[in-house]
Parts: sequence; C-alpha cells; structure tokens
Amino acid sequence: MAGVHPVSIAAFGADVYDLVKVKAENGTESVYTLMITREASNNNNLSSISVDDKVIKIISGKYKYSIKVNNEITKVNITGVVEHSKAQFSVDNNRDLVEGSNIITITVTAPNGEKRIYELDVFRDSLISTNSDLKSITIEGYPF
Repeated sequence: MAGVHPVSIAAFGADVYDLVKVKAENGTESVYTLMITREASNNNNLSSISVDDKVIKIISGKYKYSIKVNNEITKVNITGVVEHSKAQFSVDNNRDLVEGSNIITITVTAPNGEKRIYELDVFRDSLISTNSDLKSITIEGYPF
C-alpha cells in the first residue's frame, strides 16, 4: 500500500522517521527507517547595523565601519539585523563615548557556534572647534 505522509524536519539536528513496516510470509517484521540530519548553519553575517536612527548597510566581506556623531551624544543604541534568523547578535565596549574614536565590537554567532567580529568606530566630535578659518576681520579706518 502506497501513501504520502508529510513530515516536519527540524531546522538542524537529526530526525528519525519509521517509513515502512513490512511483514514477511514467515511472520517476521522489518521496519525501514529514514534518518535526516541537517547541520546547523554557519551563517554569521549581518545585513545591517543601526546606530540610534542611522542605518549602516553591510557590504559583504567588509567588517569595519565608522560613523560620526555630535559632541552632545555620549551613548549610542546599537542594533543589528542578522542574515540567519537563529544567529545571535551581541555588542561589546558600548560605554560612554569619549571625544574622538570609540571602537565598539559587534559579534555575530551562527547557529553552529562560529563567530564573526565586526568593528564599529563611533567618532564623537570635539566640543572645541578645530576650525581655524578666519570668518571676518574689521580694522578701524580701513574699508574692505
């Protein structure tokens, strides 16, 4: 007797299915079993990183990014979108920002445990202007 019996397969790991049970003329029974093993994904990639309201699109093969923030910003909220729904996203070194360069490490862990490190340099502007350009000059008695 033939039939179709759909089964659900786990995202990763092993599933065992007893497919066919047959009985020989002498009364002995045999069960034919199917074992499906799916390895966990090694996808530890990001699709994008968001720093507060700014989205940084990830470029394949590039793992260092930078963003500039105003001096008033002392802390940023970082979120990420992972390519694989079972991958884990974590942020390290996201503390109070100092003026200048602040390296923040982002780790993406694939379902199989493989890790990928991204570096985000959050550059906080200086409170003191580095602009030494002369805006205007006035000298009494001399028209310009």
